[in-house]
Amino acid sequence: MWWLMLLGCGDPAPATQMPSRVDAVKAVPKVVDLEAFCDQRPDPTIPLVLPPLDGPGPADPSGWRWVNVWATWCGPCVAEMPMLAAWRDQLVQSGVDVELLFLSVDDAAQKVARFVAQHPVARGGVRISDIAQLEPWLPKVGLDAGVVLPVNLFADPRGQIRCIRTGAVADHDLAAVKAVLAQPLCDDKGLAVPGVPCSQ
Repeated sequence: MWWLMLLGCGDPAPATQMPSRVDAVKAVPKVVDLEAFCDQRPDPTIPLVLPPLDGPGPADPSGWRWVNVWATWCGPCVAEMPMLAAWRDQLVQSGVDVELLFLSVDDAAQKVARFVAQHPVARGGVRISDIAQLEPWLPKVGLDAGVVLPVNLFADPRGQIRCIRTGAVADHDLAAVKAVLAQPLCDDKGLAVPGVPCSQ
């Protein structure tokens, strides 16, 4: 049996004869399944509209708008906020034109103000003006009244919703977010969806 141990010994073969382990197994690019990440992929002609807000609304973005609907009482919402902000920073640094907007559906401005004082990551967000406005707003963006927070809405630079994700995201979902933001605005025939023209 000692001879088996010797098979791994001796002079190594030149690099040209024996590829390294890294070269021997080429990395296979992982295909992101947007149908699995996006709970809904609505007709891309549906525009993203925000609910009535408590205070001035944000300026129109120059690129993609990513709206994270959250509340201070939602544990998964609070837990994922720093990760989402870090992803946004990473995406922007890599040249992706995306704005992350935190939209609070808390019923009181004081709750959000206290939260922001302790969690600066939420600065610059907006809050729904009246919780009673939530139910009529949800169908306008393709959601049901019983939706689970957090919700992530991705709208392309034309302002049209391309992906809706309900529930918390995980650290491995960054690849899916990148894939959402890399979607072409039009197909090779200049159509957003069959028969609907769009502009680049």
